[in-house]
Amino acid sequence: MRLDRWITRDVARVVLQTAVAAAATALVVRAIGLDEVSFAVISALFTIRFNSDSTLRSGANRIVSALVGTLIGLAVVLAYPGAYHALGGLVIACALASVVTTLRPRYDYTVVPAAIIALDLGADVGEALEQALAIMIGALIGVAATLVVWPETGRARALRFLADAVDDCRRLLEAGFKGLVGADGESGRAVAADFTRHIAYARQVAGETRYKPRLSSGRSLVDAVAAVERLWNTLVILDRIGEERIDDFSGDDVARVHDRLADLSAATSEHLSRLVDFMASRTQTPPDFGAIVREIAEVEEAMEAPPRFAQADALDESGRAILALRFALDELRRVLGELAALVEAERAPSP
Repeated sequence: MRLDRWITRDVARVVLQTAVAAAATALVVRAIGLDEVSFAVISALFTIRFNSDSTLRSGANRIVSALVGTLIGLAVVLAYPGAYHALGGLVIACALASVVTTLRPRYDYTVVPAAIIALDLGADVGEALEQALAIMIGALIGVAATLVVWPETGRARALRFLADAVDDCRRLLEAGFKGLVGADGESGRAVAADFTRHIAYARQVAGETRYKPRLSSGRSLVDAVAAVERLWNTLVILDRIGEERIDDFSGDDVARVHDRLADLSAATSEHLSRLVDFMASRTQTPPDFGAIVREIAEVEEAMEAPPRFAQADALDESGRAILALRFALDELRRVLGELAALVEAERAPSP
């Protein structure tokens, strides 16, 4: 449901930005007396991305591509003038532009002005430069529309998807703990599908973010993505223990830790919910990590630990199950501590 809401929000924002960019571009290009309105409008529309960081990079790449493509097209037209050489000139222009885009994929628009100028048998230097200018104006207006009309930075977008991924972790945690106490929980497969989608979006946007790509702790958004992935992997272990090893616990084992596990599940779920609110900028105070450390310690104390130097293959099934659970809880404490270190200085997330 959350994903549907975000998609609707993204679509509405991009529709509004592109409408404003198209109208503004047409007005500006006509006002300064250029005839290449269509080139400018198309350039503006294809410059706009889902966040301002990506749009700025797209606009800069579009401007460089327009200049390079125009130079290639003009060079070919001047070297091979006349209708007789039109097809050969087009092939050469496209080949040269393809070399540029292969070596520098971000300049993939280079081939467009190069091919258009090569095909225009009557093109002169002035007309070609007008086309390039129109493309650059469109790119600049597209960037301006993204920055002015309902802007969203790459940082804010990455944190939004990270918050969704942490919420997926909360759902898996609740399912895993319910399995440990013998109750039915949400399907891990459905939660995994949501997490995979959200963390992929977060990883992509975090890697593209250039404006404030680091948290106040000094760590990068990419580090935060990796920490959330480690949290997920730890919770997968808990979920597997709940699904596959619950029968290995003896009755005494379950009775001894049942209430503690229920308390830990509730406390950790609340901790992750607060972390979600913090990362989504709904609150400015990160959750208290110390409370979770105490809850995990109490559960571990309630469990009877296997002999310290016992080999895993020398333990009975109950001992192995306890060992696996203690390992998962230790990892959970470590990963939550890592997340706490990432966000503890992040008191007021930037929009």
